[in-house]
Amino acid sequence: YEYSLDTRDRSTIPTRGHAFKFGHEFAGLFGNVLFLKSEVDYQRNWTFVDRFLQPWTLNLSLSSGILYPFRRRTHISDRFFLGLGPARSFRGFAAKGIGVDSFGGSIGGDAFGLASSYITVPLLAPGFFGHFFCQVGNLLSLSNGDGFRDVFTKFRFTVGTGMVIFFRGFRIELNYSFPLKKEPLD
Repeated sequence: YEYSLDTRDRSTIPTRGHAFKFGHEFAGLFGNVLFLKSEVDYQRNWTFVDRFLQPWTLNLSLSSGILYPFRRRTHISDRFFLGLGPARSFRGFAAKGIGVDSFGGSIGGDAFGLASSYITVPLLAPGFFGHFFCQVGNLLSLSNGDGFRDVFTKFRFTVGTGMVIFFRGFRIELNYSFPLKKEPLD
């Protein structure tokens, strides 16, 4: 099931309000897997400068999740991934580029935490925005020996800036990211 509450003024490039989403997934009544997967996402937006009727916005977001297998293993398609991509975007890293690496590719993780902060500034042309961001987070493989203390010792941290182009319901981002802390296999 999933519960969500959204008071943002718009879902793309919001200027005020918050969004909260919480969900559980249970698998295993029939089949070869048995797990409980929980995720929570929260986003809060504030307008802090209104220059020429164009709001500057501060956005803070937190996401976390855990996959608890009732048997020894989980399938790669059930795990969490962090990196460049639409689901769990962590700027400055390759697509699914964070976490346990196996034969040149990520096999995902059982738990993750991600915190993001953005300042969005409207540019002179309509639909064009600049933004500055920082992100900190981690992906853990509890089945491979990572513990929750590794959240604080093996975390990743990135900063950057970019431009967002919003046009007729879709969004394009051009970003420059600089990872300040990463692990050797990222």
